[in-house]
Amino acid sequence: MTKTEIINAIAYADVPEGAALVKRDVAGISICRLGERPGDLSLVAAQILAELLALECEQLPEEPSSELFRLLHSAILELHQGEIEELVVRSLETTIRASHLKIIRKLWKIAGELKIAYNQPEDPLLR
Repeated sequence: MTKTEIINAIAYADVPEGAALVKRDVAGISICRLGERPGDLSLVAAQILAELLALECEQLPEEPSSELFRLLHSAILELHQGEIEELVVRSLETTIRASHLKIIRKLWKIAGELKIAYNQPEDPLLR
């Protein structure tokens, strides 16, 4: 697995099966809209997360490393902590924590499959 494949795998870890964007080309412009399933919005969030993680790790080579996994874990933690700190509706904290756990578990699974150990950051969202 490459860095890009790992980023995509973890970014889309919380997207429900069957989520879809409907794409149309109108006069040479590609337009996307959400499908009709409730999970379709999570697909947009996953695309944004993948782009953010790619930017965060752009200086690293495509070859997976412990540094890559630590950087990804730290970036995901920072993002989710920021979301929780900025919440207006506190009930969404449970949803963010569940998403964080699902994404980090996917990160751990990939690291294990690749036999890459990394120093995990202190992650209060996993408590």
